[in-house]
Parts: sequence; C-alpha cells; structure tokens
Amino acid sequence: MTIADEIREETTFNSIKGLIQNGVSIELISKSFGLSIQEVEKIIKKIKNTSK
Repeated sequence: MTIADEIREETTFNSIKGLIQNGVSIELISKSFGLSIQEVEKIIKKIKNTSK
C-alpha cells in the first residue's frame, strides 16, 4: 500500500466515523462514498474496535 492509499484510507475512516457519530445512516454513507453497505459496516466495526 502506498502512502497515498494509507492517507486515503485514514481520511475515509475518519470521515465515516464523524458521520456515524452525527447520526448519518449507513445507506447515505454508502452512497456518498461509493462503497457497498457491507464495506461501510466493516469500517464501522473497525471504528468500534479502535474506540475501546
């Protein structure tokens, strides 16, 4: 993974984390980021695991 990929992944992670914290639906996040609902759910699971 290149540094650009890592930055992109971290930016997406942080953006989704903020949206979830503000009550945005998984469906809207999925459409906005062009990700599948399963991909968004996987990121949310990762967010929950890192929040502990």
